[in-house]
Order: sequence, then C-alpha cells, then structure tokens
Amino acid sequence: MLPEADAATLAEAAGQALAGAGIGPGHVGYLEAHAGGTAAQDAAELAGLARVYPAGSRAVALGSAKAQVGDAQAASAMAGLLRAVLCLHHGYLPGVPGWRRPDPDLAGHFADSAFHVPDASRPWLRGGNDERRYAAVSVIGSDGAHGHVVLSAEHTRGDLVASDWRRAGAPVLLALGAADVDGLLAEVAGHQELLERGADPYRLARAAAERLPGSALRVVLVGRDARQLGEQLELATRHLADAYARGEEWTTPAGSCFAPRPIGPQGKVALVYPGAFNSYPGLGQDLFRAFPSLLTRFEAEATDPDRMFRAAQLYPRSQEALDRRALMALEGELGEDVPFMLATGTTFAILYTDLVRELLGVPAHGAFGYSLGESSMLFATGGWLRSARRDDRISATELFRDRLTGPRRTVRELWDLPEDTPDAAVWGSFVLLESADRITGALARYDRVFLTHVNTPTEAVVAGDPAQCRALIEELGCPSARSPVGSVMHCPVVDGELAGLAELNDHPTGSTGGLELLSAYDYDTVGTLDRAEVARRIAHTLRGTIDFPRLVRTAHDRGFRYFVEVGPGATCTRWVRDTLGDAEHVAVAVDRRGVPAARSVAQLAARLTAHGLPVDLAGLLGPDPVARKARPALLRVPVGGGASIPAGVAARAAAAPAAVSAPAARTAPAPASAAVDVKDARPAPGAAVPLEVTDPMPADPTLDDAEVITFDGEPIAFLPWTPEPRQPQQPGGRAARWSRARPPVRRPPSPPCPPLRPHPPPSSLPVPRRPHLPPRPGRRAAPGRRAPRGPAAPPPRTWCTSCAGRWSPPTRW
Repeated sequence: MLPEADAATLAEAAGQALAGAGIGPGHVGYLEAHAGGTAAQDAAELAGLARVYPAGSRAVALGSAKAQVGDAQAASAMAGLLRAVLCLHHGYLPGVPGWRRPDPDLAGHFADSAFHVPDASRPWLRGGNDERRYAAVSVIGSDGAHGHVVLSAEHTRGDLVASDWRRAGAPVLLALGAADVDGLLAEVAGHQELLERGADPYRLARAAAERLPGSALRVVLVGRDARQLGEQLELATRHLADAYARGEEWTTPAGSCFAPRPIGPQGKVALVYPGAFNSYPGLGQDLFRAFPSLLTRFEAEATDPDRMFRAAQLYPRSQEALDRRALMALEGELGEDVPFMLATGTTFAILYTDLVRELLGVPAHGAFGYSLGESSMLFATGGWLRSARRDDRISATELFRDRLTGPRRTVRELWDLPEDTPDAAVWGSFVLLESADRITGALARYDRVFLTHVNTPTEAVVAGDPAQCRALIEELGCPSARSPVGSVMHCPVVDGELAGLAELNDHPTGSTGGLELLSAYDYDTVGTLDRAEVARRIAHTLRGTIDFPRLVRTAHDRGFRYFVEVGPGATCTRWVRDTLGDAEHVAVAVDRRGVPAARSVAQLAARLTAHGLPVDLAGLLGPDPVARKARPALLRVPVGGGASIPAGVAARAAAAPAAVSAPAARTAPAPASAAVDVKDARPAPGAAVPLEVTDPMPADPTLDDAEVITFDGEPIAFLPWTPEPRQPQQPGGRAARWSRARPPVRRPPSPPCPPLRPHPPPSSLPVPRRPHLPPRPGRRAAPGRRAPRGPAAPPPRTWCTSCAGRWSPPTRW
C-alpha cells in the first residue's frame, strides 16, 4: 500500500510519461500540479517533480486548477486536465492569483526545480517555429495512484480565428451614423430603446457597423456590456447637440467619440514608429487573447519565437512575485539593454502594424519613425524582409555592449578620460522643457554637450558630459530631468562607429507596396530601397539630431491627417498633438501602458471611425452571435461538501438492474453518510449508469457550444494538516499551501457581488466572490441551487475559498 504520496513513485511516473512522449523535461512549458493541500502530499509531489524537472532554466510554468477552485473531488483532476488543454489551445500560461513566494517548508524543493510561478496569465511562445507546445499534468489519487500525463499541440486558436474580441471580454463598439445631427440623435434614441428591451449589444453593434458606410456624421459608443453601453447612449443624448453646435470633438473616458467636423476618408494615414527605448515589463501580455492570429503569424516568421519575443525578460520567470521595487529595478536594467529594446521595439512594431492594417482594415498611406524607429518601420512595412531579422547580431556587437552603452568606451577614448572615471560621470542624457532655438543659442559655450533630440516645440533632449549638461540647464533655468536612457546616439561622437552602425542595418530589402516613407535623414521621402544606401542613411541618421516636429510637419504638409502610433507606449502620439496643436489631425496609439490591449484598440478604432476613416468593425466584433437551443448538462459535479461522486456512482451502479426495467426513474446521489463499498459495486451487463442527477440547466447563450459539465455548490478547501481551523484562505484554496504571504487580517463584510461572467478565459477558473456556508447537517442543497446560508458556523477544518477580496492572502499553499 503506497503512502499518501511518494516522491520516487511520482518521479518514475513522470519519467515514463516523458519517455513515452519522446521528449525531455526541457520541452515542457507548463505543468499542472495536483497540489493536494497537505504537507506530506505537497512536499512529496514537489520533491518528485524536481527530480524530473531539475533546476536550470526556470522554463516550466507551474500552476494548479484544483488549488484555485478548491476540492472538486473526483472532478479535480479533470479540471486540471482541461485547463492544460486550454492553455495549449490558446497559447497562454495561466497565472496564480495572490502568489508571493513558496512556503519555507517547500522552498528547498522549489529551488531544486525548473519551475517558475506566473502571478498573472502571459503568452506562451514556442521555442522553435517547427516545435510543438508540451504541457504535463501531475495526478495523485486518493488510493495511492500516481500519474503523469503529457499533452501537446501543434496549433493554437490563432489558426482558427483572426480576432477573438468578444471571447477576450473586449468592449462593444456601437457605431451609429446619419446624414445630420437630428438623424444621429434619433439613432441614439432608437438603440437606447432596443437595449432597454433586452437586445444583445454585440448583435446591435454588428448590424450598425454594416449600415455605417456613407454616413456623414458618426458617433461610436464604447461599453463593456449592455449597462455601460446604455450609459454611453444616455451621455450622447445629452451632449451631442451641444458638441455639434460648438464644433468640438466629444469623447468619454470609456472611449466613446463623436466628431462634429470629421476629417473624412480623404485624409492620409501615417503609421508612426516610436524610438527603441519604450518597451516595458508586461508589454503585450493580453494582446494575443483579443488577436490570437498575431501569435500564429509571429511564430511562423520567427525561427525561435520565444527568444526573439524576449518572453523571459518581458514576463520574468521567478519563484517569487516581483514587488514594486523589484519591478522598477528590472525596468532600469532593461532600459540599458539595447539589444532587448531593439528586438522588442521591432517585434511590436510588426505586430501592431499587422493589427492596424490587416485586422482593423485601416488604410495606410505612409510612415515615419523617431530615431531607431526608422529601422522598425522598414521591417514592419516590408522595406526590409522580415525573415532577415538578425537579433543575434545586435546582441553580439561591441557597439551595444561597451562602446555606446555601459562603460561607453567610444566616449572615454575620444575625450581621453581616466580609466577610473565612473560610468555615470562619462555620459548623461537630460530632457529639457525648453525650445530648441534657445538651447542651441547656449550650446556654443559647452564643447561636450549636444542637442540630440527635439521632441516638441517646447521639449528637447541634450546629452554629453553630465557636469556640463547640468551647467547648461542651470544657465537656461528650465525644468529638466535626467533620462533613464543614456546610450550615445545622435551626435558627432558616434562618427567613429558609423561603419558598425551601417553593418547592423544592412538587410535584404523588399517592397513597401507604395507606402510613402519619410526619413529624418533629409526630412523627405525614401527614394530608393537599395540595400547599401538604406544602411548608410540609417547610420547617418543615428549621428545627427532628430527633429521630430519637423518630421511631423513635413507629413502634415503632404496631406497626412491621421497619425497612428504602432509601437510600445504612446510618447509619439503626445508629441504629434503638441506639435500640430489646433491644426486638423487625429493622433492615436495602439498601445498605452497600463491600459488593457483591447480597451486601447477600442478607443483607437472609435476615434478613427468617428472621423470617417474606414475601419472593419464588423470583422473586429466577430460573427453574429446566434442564440442556440439550450441543452441539459450531461454531468453535474457537486463541489460544496456534498456526497462523494464515486460513492454516488457506485450506489447507482448497484441499483442498475432495477433501472433496466424502469428506465424513466433517476437515482439521486447517495447521502454523504451512506456507507458504500465502491470496489464491490459493478453495473449489470448492458445497463446504463445515469450520471445526470438534476433537471436540465440552461446553457450559456454566449458560447458557441452549450455547456455539458457544470459545478454545483460552493468549492471548499480541506486543511487536514492543522488541528484547529485557520484563518480563511484567499481564493486559491489549496494553492495557498505553496505560498507565503502577509498575515491574514479580517475585513468587514462587503455588499453582494454581481453574478459571475460566463466563459472565463483559460488563465483562471471562476471562483464565486461571496462567502457561503456548507449545508447544515442533514440538509442538502437542491440541484442547481447554492447551499443554504445562515448563522451556523462552518464545520471544523473546512473553510470557504470563495470570499475573494474579503480576506488577506493566505499563509500557506
């Protein structure tokens, strides 16, 4: 008889499973753990898994569905298996909400393993574009059985759909159009009434998008759901007429937009590529949920997607969650990592360009970039072949290791600085809120200070000897701040490195498809895509001052009215607005730090559509949701402390002979107290054992397929390792056994939370957010209903895991 858990047996099962799949532990990207919740089981499981997945790369993400939903009895392993399958399907690793660090008793096992614990869901990139994704599921049975299952997938959801807007929980975009403002107000009122009568917001939005072409005036309402959409319609009813009379654009924090003086489709669209130093930790974390086809495209074009995406740096793989201080330190390190910044800047320039042009259907007429953004522009628009990207050359060159960054040996040699000069005293960059003309007038008195960037008419960057830079700032008396980016660029100091810079920008050229590309080389169009000439121009641009306002005005003079920033952050968008002021234009960004990707894209699409630019809103919203006939649940799994599923199945199996002659009768599950010998129960030959124990349950109408498995009751977590009840746990239930966090603090009760949203993303399973009590002895919740509530205290050694937000993080996992 095996003990509760045995490390050697589990390790043997895992080794055999990997061997049977023909892979090694380094191929597995996600491991779904059993996470039983007892000290013996958790220690044995982690010790056994660490033998098979030893420390090294920290490349295996660790999680557990059972740990987050509580004890679902025999369905726990199935929940973990399904989550692993969904992770493979969506190309996402699930997060562990509330994770801080391993419990001290388990920290040694974690240190010996290849595991990291994501605190939030993140993209799962393949190691090679010809490799499959592999996940593993660890199982420990109550009878001592130990198992390990290896799953793999070659394709993801991006092979099936281009956009997954609704499934990603993205907002609805209701675009209404009319010939005049009175007609527009009538449209608003009509859709208000339809919503109040229960119309589906997505169906309304799709129908409206198909009627939109040709409308002179447009308003686009953005809302998460029917309620918020109704609020936006009410705001439009009150404010559109006044906005039209004043001729001022009307917007709301939700992203709704009305343009009383639309620019129209005749204005040209410029794609704007920011500089290389805008990437940040967590960039693009939720992008592929709304646009799964972008993940598929990137992996098809990259020889080693995970490395080229820089996933390990964007989403750190650690066994402890990073606090604010650690995140700030990480961002500082990444800011000095030029290869990382160049690689991620180009990657997201390509992704966002494809999103805007192909998924949103926005017509682009030209493009320009800020500093190293010109390189991103060439890759994203086809000027350089995407297949020719060589990020490894950037990582290998001395230019970005110690010549122009780090110790900055180019500067030390040119200025003959003592070898012991601290790096911080060699070179510094400072942002000044001052005009370029005034700065230029003062520079003649400083031989080691250079005007490197002009961002707006009242903002510029100087760089050089830090002491001289500070003296210049003191003379000008202007507000300033030291820039976190200190690479040596855009000044004559780099003249000795021009050949190396040209070599790094020497790539096979392609075709831009007629796009009008502008360059800071001469503030004119790029006339030729000759390979050597393009490399020379890029290198020369990197030794001269970047005058971004001049570039923006050049584009505006050529008829460009829409400026869409396609790269990390939204700095160029602000600079375009500051430069053009009241001149006719629209400046928007795909990415805004701290804003979910879908929300940022929704606001971009709303503004462009309101101004009359063609945007494929119908394609973005997805196919028209068709109501399907509800089907009954095939299996209802009690998770709230009810009867044992195996015992119930055995009891019904024992009664199966009677069921043959009377098939209409259904047998209820055996009471929890009933003694049933499972091993002796066998169904009669040919007899069907009914698993459905309740009346038909309506299916979720928002899903393509009706639900066939439902969970009945409130999940509870058992803590048999403690003699007395502990403080209630954070949702994560059994997952808390592996974690150490703040001491628990009881919070005052909160008002009831709204119902759970249907069909959650695969990164987490739904956990009710209101504390409930298990049934009182002798009572069982009716099928399809929650357990009764009342003043009775929960039985010893059980605690509800559904009180999210009411309790502090758990003390153990």
